Amino acid sequence: MKAGWTAAHTWAWAGMSSTGAVPKPPLAIAALLAAAAPSLLAFNVAPSPTFLNQALAFALWGAFVVVSAPAAPRMGPAPVAAVLVLLACEALVSWLAGAWPSTFALSALATLAAT
Repeated sequence: MKAGWTAAHTWAWAGMSSTGAVPKPPLAIAALLAAAAPSLLAFNVAPSPTFLNQALAFALWGAFVVVSAPAAPRMGPAPVAAVLVLLACEALVSWLAGAWPSTFALSALATLAAT
């Protein structure tokens, strides 16, 4: 842990209260919607029966990230960008090594590019 980092900081970062460990309502609602709504959507359209589920998941996880983001990030976007680049490299290596079909790799790369 960082110097001066306390349990209260950890609870605050996680969106919880150190007294009751109850998530903040917007954070809890956003997490619940992002996790449950795409799988509960039972409406399908041709040609892709999972398109609406995927679109809803993208939108709701984006909303969750916005709700759970700290008010004043200390490190900026560099750590997130580094993780996205690492994930893109992993998708490329898996594809080039033959462990993943091109459709999976291209789909993962497109998803990373969308973020």
